[in-house]
Amino acid sequence: MKPKWLIVGSAGLLGSALLRICAQEDVEVIGMDRESIDVTNAESIASAFDRVQPACVISAAAMTDVEGAESPEGRALADLLNGTAVQLLAEACVARNIGFVQISTDSVFYGTDHEGAEESTIPEKAMNAYGESKRLGEKYMIDIFGGLDGSAFQRTTPVGYLIRTSWLFGHGARNFVGKVLAKASAGESLRIVDDEVGVPTFVDDLATRICWMLKTHVPNGIYHVVNDGSCSRFDFAKAVVEAKGLDVPMEHVSMKDFPRKAHIEPVSILRNTKLPPMPTWQDGVKRFVEGLE
Repeated sequence: MKPKWLIVGSAGLLGSALLRICAQEDVEVIGMDRESIDVTNAESIASAFDRVQPACVISAAAMTDVEGAESPEGRALADLLNGTAVQLLAEACVARNIGFVQISTDSVFYGTDHEGAEESTIPEKAMNAYGESKRLGEKYMIDIFGGLDGSAFQRTTPVGYLIRTSWLFGHGARNFVGKVLAKASAGESLRIVDDEVGVPTFVDDLATRICWMLKTHVPNGIYHVVNDGSCSRFDFAKAVVEAKGLDVPMEHVSMKDFPRKAHIEPVSILRNTKLPPMPTWQDGVKRFVEGLE
């Protein structure tokens, strides 16, 4: 009998990619969205786990509305979905000896670091309210897996991976690349900030790496899974437009030209120091755009 991998939050950008890519492995993949499991309710989680009996749970469930998290109501929802839900899922997995993979973000870090944050870097303060909610989830998972030795969890069983990623793009969800392509395809000129730097990550590459980690049994702990390299939002958009073969005017603008409720760091880079290198972000953009044709 094939082992079962349960994808929680399977309707989202990462969840749908995980369903598609993990299905290529020698496992039975089961997806659950908010209609099938309430990740904020311990009884709902227990019922789903006992019914499915998965060998591993990969949670892509999250509140990702960065601007919305700045309101009191939005922050409460973010803390519930990005914090409490992680605690409940991790506790249920450990109690049943089920592997658990949780996705986090570069937004847990505050402060510009041009070298980038390593896996063992402790986020003392997050970038914004959304980041604080994800940092809360990280703290819960770290505690449940016995604390840290560097970036490794003290608890070695069951499987436990806390994966930070950034600037996700891919099929089936509204994201930066989709917005750029929609405007460029309509012949509209683009105004893109050139003073925000990060690491674009193709969601298919993230999903593929998660599958590889589970298959090869890498040790428990914190990992940074991002495409190789970094760039400004402007260079990111330019690469997308060029990969699509479009020719539209592009204007360099500053972050201050687009005021936001949430604080955004001008430089936010995750360094992958523990796993084999990922494909470059440029290669990810090329493959994503080619897949649209």
